[in-house]
Amino acid sequence: MNSPGAALLGITALAVLGGGWLRTLNRPSGPLPFAVQTRVFIDRSRNEFGVIADKPGSPRELVVDFWHPLPASTKPPPIVLYSPGWAGSRKESVYLLEELASQGFIVAAVDHPYGSGTTVFPDGRRLRAPSHGYLSFTSAEELRATHAYVDQQLEIRIADIRFLVETLSKHDEANPFARTGNAFGIVGYSFGGTAAAALCSRGTRIQACVNIDGLLFDNLGSPNEVPWPFLHVISKAEPLAPGSRNQLPELEAMAQANTEALMTHAVDYSGSYVVSVSGARHDDFLDRPFFSLPVPNRAMQALTMYASDYLRTRLLNQPAPLLAKGAKPTHPSVFVQRREAPVP
Repeated sequence: MNSPGAALLGITALAVLGGGWLRTLNRPSGPLPFAVQTRVFIDRSRNEFGVIADKPGSPRELVVDFWHPLPASTKPPPIVLYSPGWAGSRKESVYLLEELASQGFIVAAVDHPYGSGTTVFPDGRRLRAPSHGYLSFTSAEELRATHAYVDQQLEIRIADIRFLVETLSKHDEANPFARTGNAFGIVGYSFGGTAAAALCSRGTRIQACVNIDGLLFDNLGSPNEVPWPFLHVISKAEPLAPGSRNQLPELEAMAQANTEALMTHAVDYSGSYVVSVSGARHDDFLDRPFFSLPVPNRAMQALTMYASDYLRTRLLNQPAPLLAKGAKPTHPSVFVQRREAPVP
């Protein structure tokens, strides 16, 4: 990536939060107040392409919300990137972004134009993703056909994140978050988790990876060759009823089984962790701005607690009591899979 080709457009919003923007019932548990700045980055080394782009050939633009602790520290906190789900939004999991900022991390939540549902820029532009579904499980042929589009979107997301990491790794007087020596982690939900795992499996400056319920495929990249541990937080709900949503349950079950096999292999190979929440469904990890039912609340609490624990140990070299061998789960519905045997 050609970092000098990047242009930073500046601060577009600043709001000091006392823990209340799209307020959830899960208030941040950390001791620090935090603020949000929205910035736009231009990657001039890549152009938008295809019929979905408003202006094909124009440089790739990314809008990023920086959730950062206050007051500013002389020692730069680690930066945790957040990649949303398929057709999701950088604002889909505010409760998690608030929690991590209150714990002392800078969280950079990014929208991926034409991949996020609707990317809203500070100047009022709205870029909508095409109405293209994720992997189709209606038949084996449909699954193969949709894989090509998913692969394309995966590579775009990986390039977006690499660009941001490179840009934020170099000191820039105009951007307080761009500093030499920054440490990076990444958290991704659903397809964002797939992208995070694929990126980190290929080698990167990123030192911590949290995959929130994202499927893993052999050809999409998996954490099996990475000599450091990932954290996977997954839902464990009842299987789909036969024929529901016009999907073939056996195909979805096969994809899920493959994902869990890859995660289990990563536990044995690199000491990764898999935290599962019984009864939780896929979207229970998303923001609940007005109410929080018992299972979503449990899923959200498990995610914030284990993700914070993991990121602290990976990025700050602090103890991770929840992930330690022999540690009791935070709730009877939570199961933690970890490597108990020493490394061979």
